[in-house]
Amino acid sequence: MSSPIAERTGWLYHKAVAYVVDNYGHIPMPLARIRAVRDSSPQGLLEALEDGVVMDIALCEGGMFEAFLADRGELLPPDELDMAELWALQERSVFDVESARAGVSVTLRDVRTGDVRLVPERTASQQIHKGDLICTRLLPVGDSWQIYGGVEPVLAHECAWVNPRSRPVSPSSRVVPRQGIGQNYAISGVVLQILFGGGPVPDR
Repeated sequence: MSSPIAERTGWLYHKAVAYVVDNYGHIPMPLARIRAVRDSSPQGLLEALEDGVVMDIALCEGGMFEAFLADRGELLPPDELDMAELWALQERSVFDVESARAGVSVTLRDVRTGDVRLVPERTASQQIHKGDLICTRLLPVGDSWQIYGGVEPVLAHECAWVNPRSRPVSPSSRVVPRQGIGQNYAISGVVLQILFGGGPVPDR
């Protein structure tokens, strides 16, 4: 008898990451180079590759999660496939932290849609505070939500692009080219700024 799906979400996400590493290991590299712009040493690049936000952008905006489902979806247990298909619909956004109970949970309001989510979260809840703006991706897990791909602080002027009910990560003229599946990461300027740690986006 399999364990409840809520107990296998980490394993499901790991399967998707392993799929990228094993089959398209070159895909996250452009993002890692951006993330490591302030430390382009081999160690800096390695740390960038291991950064959760880099891999999650490869999965979400980079289209790798859809590739994982197309190639391996039929091998997943039915409940994991249902969960994965829901995850594929979730986009990165900017959230206003309405409350944070350290070590317990955070309440986040999507600045695009106004949707409010109570997220059980031990680590991030100790690092963010009411009134903070963060960029992250929330994934549904049963009746709850979980944070995946890291939590990146955002300054108010960095999310001026957000309009109510707009798509959070729309294609822009600043895209990261990649080879293989598709042609470009569709990443908005604010996400690129976050990857650069607030620095300017250089011409490529």
